[in-house]
Amino acid sequence: MQLLALDYEADDIVLALHDRQKRETSEAGQKHENGPPAPAKLPKLRRKRTWVAAHRVDLSVYYRRLEEEEFLTLGAIRQGLPLAEALEAGFQNSHVSAEKRPPRVRQWFANWTEFGWICAPDLESLLET
Repeated sequence: MQLLALDYEADDIVLALHDRQKRETSEAGQKHENGPPAPAKLPKLRRKRTWVAAHRVDLSVYYRRLEEEEFLTLGAIRQGLPLAEALEAGFQNSHVSAEKRPPRVRQWFANWTEFGWICAPDLESLLET
């Protein structure tokens, strides 16, 4: 998994291009056009801080937009911080109220586990050391 801090919503452009490619592929057997295809209609780019995780499943790449706090927490976990410190780092400058944080963190961990970003360690390798 790669964590990306972007200045633009570039993930929207990638998704728009993928949608166009899927349409062209599905229409290829049905429609024969003369000349080059029309240019892709892309969303307008506006400067907006955006956090994205890119991950691979089998041979496909997936993108998932993250909340800033989620992005910062994942980055802190990746750096090896203990979980409590990683969560503290993720919410350090956050405007999310204290009572709204636990449900968000539960949802993050549910998503991360489902995506395979967080998983149980290989116990055999731990026993060998």
